[in-house]
Amino acid sequence: MMTKRVVHKIVSNVDTIITLKNPCLNFAVWELPEKPKTVASGVVGAGKDGSKPESDIPRKPDEDGLRNDDHKRSELTNVEEEGIHFHVCSGNLMSASSRFNTMLKRNGWSESTRNGDDNLFYLSAEDWDEQAFIILMNIFHLKNREIPRKLSLEMLAKVGVLVDYYDCAESTEHFTNIWIAKLRATVSIPTTYCRELVLWMWVAWIFKLSDEFERATHGAIIHCTDSVRDLGLPIPEWVTVEINERRNQSIGRIVSQMHGKLDEYRNPKYTCAQNSNRSFECGCMFLGALTKHMDSANVFSPRPKIPFT
Repeated sequence: MMTKRVVHKIVSNVDTIITLKNPCLNFAVWELPEKPKTVASGVVGAGKDGSKPESDIPRKPDEDGLRNDDHKRSELTNVEEEGIHFHVCSGNLMSASSRFNTMLKRNGWSESTRNGDDNLFYLSAEDWDEQAFIILMNIFHLKNREIPRKLSLEMLAKVGVLVDYYDCAESTEHFTNIWIAKLRATVSIPTTYCRELVLWMWVAWIFKLSDEFERATHGAIIHCTDSVRDLGLPIPEWVTVEINERRNQSIGRIVSQMHGKLDEYRNPKYTCAQNSNRSFECGCMFLGALTKHMDSANVFSPRPKIPFT
């Protein structure tokens, strides 16, 4: 059966073909679909597992899009295999990424051997976002005019996943600094616990934005009503564990203080700070009001315990 293949010709002096299979259709899923699908990420045989959400529709060139001059898709009918093909240069890959450098060196990886028929390297990748991967390849191959100067939070998070996996923070630093500066000027960190807050948490972590990371994690601690989720993003487990521990500690401290106040108001020896002659009435009023509010917040009886939900 004949089908069509998508080819992105990043360079003309191609010596390597990367085939992106099962490109990401869902990224950082907030609410799982009815039939969630988990696929391996990254290069086949060395990938990470993670579920991902919202398809990212390609946007106009000034925001997440790419110029169409050199990246028009060539749709061929004589197909060697399904997937999105990237024509690239191994030298650029190895210089920009330590992971590609390891793969393409002659150290036993199957990818480090050229094909006997055409003398090309063949690499496979899986689950990456197509547009984010194009951006990364353009950076690696110094195609500066093809690289957008502004990215959405969503696309920057997708690029961040690639930067993390391919270990290429230094080679992408110039453009990530540009994107981050514009993102800071246009997109605020949410004040509620939501998908965008987790995306900010990831972007701040991978690009070492200490102020944004502190604000995002603080927002998660304050506003999350359950355990913080990583949405399949490669946020280190210890980070989410630490956030959840601090959240539990904060809630536990508040609950303990409220129950301590209940004991204080119940105590027959309670003394009103404003009028000691009205201590009984004052204690009853505070006890009743606090009990009512705690009951409405489900922290009165039974007394909640860790983990708080």
